[in-house]
Amino acid sequence: MISLQLLHPHWIKNSGDDPSDQCAHGFIELSIGETQFISESDGEWTVSAAALFLLRTVNSNHSAEDSVAEGNFLVPCCGFSIFPGDPEEEDFYILGCPNGLDPTICHTNGMIHISLDEKSAYIALTEWAQAVLSFSDQVQQFYDSSAPKDTLEDELDRAGWQFFWKDWHRQRQVVRSVLGYL
Repeated sequence: MISLQLLHPHWIKNSGDDPSDQCAHGFIELSIGETQFISESDGEWTVSAAALFLLRTVNSNHSAEDSVAEGNFLVPCCGFSIFPGDPEEEDFYILGCPNGLDPTICHTNGMIHISLDEKSAYIALTEWAQAVLSFSDQVQQFYDSSAPKDTLEDELDRAGWQFFWKDWHRQRQVVRSVLGYL
């Protein structure tokens, strides 16, 4: 049994809605069976970036050496700078501060092995995919219930966020296809 939950979503100033803040923040709980990998007491994270990175793990392994979150942690404290990468590959980098959690995610025979420090657990790929999709739904619902975001004036910032949302929707479709959704 897996539990992956978004707790207390908010914008960085934590004073209500903020159309200028592009990144959603909050707390995360992740446990598989009796093993708790992330708890509310671990601190606040940039949940928009974490959700995107977690979506990527449904089809890809993640480790410090082979990261789906290049330049950042899988669960980053910060994700305030988004830079477009190779336009032909439609990639980009979400950079932040040197704080975060970086569990290793490995695919093995239809199972996902998650490890963080001395903690370790296995879960079926379909259960992982459903939990990650549900978590991204929670983040998406937070955005949808908030005021529309301000248009970014900086061209590089605007291009970075366009890549982010394009990849967000693409990764959600990939996960939905893994789960057999239309």
